[in-house]
Amino acid sequence: MDRKHDRRILIDFKSDIETVLQHVSPENLTTAIELLNLPEHIRGYGHIRRKHVDEISGRHAKLIQQLKRETLKVVNLVEAVA
Repeated sequence: MDRKHDRRILIDFKSDIETVLQHVSPENLTTAIELLNLPEHIRGYGHIRRKHVDEISGRHAKLIQQLKRETLKVVNLVEAVA
């Protein structure tokens, strides 16, 4: 179970890197950095590791939404000026 869980964490992190590369801008750089630093909070083994993953999952979802929303604001602004 732990190996599957660890692979899932790695797959999610790779996905987060792709998301950041697609959406990063000067306006949301702080959000992108915070998102990519979330795995630093995953420590321990077994149930302790799963607890840490559960603790950051809510923050992870909020940061993804915030990153995409901030990118959309910049795109809309550029389109309005053009």
